[in-house]
Amino acid sequence: MVATRSNRASARLKRNQAVETVAENMEDKVENNAEEEKSEEVTEEECSKCNEINNEPTKDTINEIIDSKSEELKDDSKPDKMTGYLKGFAKRVVLCTILVMAARSAWPHLQSRFWPEEPVKEGKLHILNDKSFRGHVSRGDHFVMMYAPWCGHCQRLKPDWDKIAKKPGVKGVKISKVDCTASTTTCGDHKVQGYPTLLYFRDGKKIDTYDGAKTLDGLKAYLKKMKKGGAKDSTAKKPAVDKTAAPVKSKKAKKKKVEL
Repeated sequence: MVATRSNRASARLKRNQAVETVAENMEDKVENNAEEEKSEEVTEEECSKCNEINNEPTKDTINEIIDSKSEELKDDSKPDKMTGYLKGFAKRVVLCTILVMAARSAWPHLQSRFWPEEPVKEGKLHILNDKSFRGHVSRGDHFVMMYAPWCGHCQRLKPDWDKIAKKPGVKGVKISKVDCTASTTTCGDHKVQGYPTLLYFRDGKKIDTYDGAKTLDGLKAYLKKMKKGGAKDSTAKKPAVDKTAAPVKSKKAKKKKVEL
């Protein structure tokens, strides 16, 4: 009995000692972990302080620098794009303006050659302009009066010109007239220097300039002669300047007359 009691007491002592040793070991581990955490916090603080002292960039600072640089580049690229766009726009405007001016100056010549207008008719008299003249005289025989509305000689000739348009006395000749104040290109091409100037065309080519008496009988006799085969080329003879023809007057001269 005594032996069993001693054995039990010794077992209890050993158990208590083991529990105490385990508790001590646990406390030591907790203390060690706390010390390690404190040391890590201290090292991180020290490292950050060292980086600040040594000006060594961290990941966050590097990312911030990259973002700021990219924003600066974007801001700098915007003015460059705008200036490039404005320069290109200005070049296009200048080019379009040049093309429009060239087209406006060339269009009357191209239009009359390739897309001629139909002439206006007053009875049998054809009223021509820069757009219809070339296409109208391109075929057949044509007797054309170049005139100006303010010309007194043209006004006196007008009744006989209307009569000869109705009854020219010959077949196959068309009677026309051109207002040189409105159709400056046509009159300039044919070097009209006085009003009225009477020109004879055959198949689009001027073959003669009438310089005879501006009467109904004189005009009919001239048409018969030309139809039978009169002058073949305008260079065959140089007609004298008609003294009854009024010289070409500038717009300034007309304005002065009106003021007087």
